[in-house]
Amino acid sequence: ITAGNGQQGAREELLESGMADMLVVSADQRSRLLRTTERQNQTTDRIRDSHRTMLETEELGVSIMHDLHQQRQSLLHANDTLHDVDDNIGKSRKIMGAMVRRMDRNKWIIGLLIALLVLAILVVLYFKFVH
Repeated sequence: ITAGNGQQGAREELLESGMADMLVVSADQRSRLLRTTERQNQTTDRIRDSHRTMLETEELGVSIMHDLHQQRQSLLHANDTLHDVDDNIGKSRKIMGAMVRRMDRNKWIIGLLIALLVLAILVVLYFKFVH
């Protein structure tokens, strides 16, 4: 009986120590689970922040692309206007060249007319004083 009681006591001690170990293990597992859950929550928060940052960056990129498109359109319009101006300058140069040639021709014609008038005056004077 005493051996039975001794075994019973040892058995209860083993069960109590096993329960204590299980309680320690359970508390340890609980604390690890809480730390893991906290890390998971922090990771989720970081992912949300990263996602928000990505969306803001995407919006900024779309805005920049829109601005670049408008600037490209402005540059293309300015380029077309420059080509038109260049064409007009070319036409103006041709017109100015033609005007310069006419002016030179008119100078020669006026010079010849003056020379003919001087010659005619000299002929008239010659016939008037000689005859």
